[in-house]
Amino acid sequence: MRVDDLPIDSEDAILAGRLPWDHRDPFDRIIVAQALRRNLTVATRDTKILAVALTPTLKA
Repeated sequence: MRVDDLPIDSEDAILAGRLPWDHRDPFDRIIVAQALRRNLTVATRDTKILAVALTPTLKA
C-alpha cells in the first residue's frame, strides 16, 4: 500500500464546511472532503467516518 502526503487546500476547507454531516470534528471533515474531491477511499477505524457514507471507506 502506498501512502503520500496530501496537503489541505482552500477547496478542501470549503467543502469540509459544506458537508451535509452533523459531525463537527474539523479533521474528520477535512479527511472526508479530500477523499471526495480526489475520488479516494478512506481507510479508518473512526466509526463516525465509517457511518456517514459520503465517501468510500475501508474499515481498518
